Amino acid sequence: MAHLPNMAALALSVPTGASTKRKTPLSADEEAEKEAKKKQKREEKEKEQAAVKQRIEQLLARGQQPEGDDPIGGWTPEAGPSAEHSCCMETGGRFGDHLPEELRGAEYVSVPTPKSRNVFSITVVDADGIERAKAEQRAQALIERNKMSQEEWDERYGDKRQAQIDSLKARLEGYADYVNRVPKESRRFELSSTIHPRTPDARNRNYSKRDWQNSVSNWARQVHEVWGTERKFKVREPPRVESDAIESES
Repeated sequence: MAHLPNMAALALSVPTGASTKRKTPLSADEEAEKEAKKKQKREEKEKEQAAVKQRIEQLLARGQQPEGDDPIGGWTPEAGPSAEHSCCMETGGRFGDHLPEELRGAEYVSVPTPKSRNVFSITVVDADGIERAKAEQRAQALIERNKMSQEEWDERYGDKRQAQIDSLKARLEGYADYVNRVPKESRRFELSSTIHPRTPDARNRNYSKRDWQNSVSNWARQVHEVWGTERKFKVREPPRVESDAIESES
């Protein structure tokens, strides 16, 4: 049987790729030169950073910049910032968009950012002026109604309003009981009275369309609540005042 070699010894003798060459120590002059280069690079880098910082502070503080691309000499942004606003707030975009190309970095890509603007709309309302205008309109409408002849008034307003009152009297719960129990000569129409509802006068030209509607609604409600529920012993909604029964007024 043949003698096999020692595999462990062979494994130790196989090169691993690591260099066994020893570095030659640098001389004193070489060490000094190496340190001088490192110091020079460090100082140049610090100087460049200080110049960039100085220019950024100037950009934020001044409205106009000196021309040129030298970080120390100065440069002018595309849109000069005002003294009250920074360049980014005034011109829009990111801060890097306003730096010289050599200060942006090799892989910097400028992405346009839309400039947004907040607009606050302040509306000043003259409440007194609006009320005066409405009062003038009501007064003018009253003048126009009073200028009408009786025939014109009845045709346009009076007959329609009277027909509305007659229709409500026939349908109002409690109105018949009120008429039977309280004769006309016994009725009291003081403003404080709540048991003697006063029928709105269809001939009264002082009523505007809205005033007439409110007056009729209040009268119908008072008749129902005071005289209708007395017989029924429960509160029921008064008949609805139909809007189509009311004439249209200009």
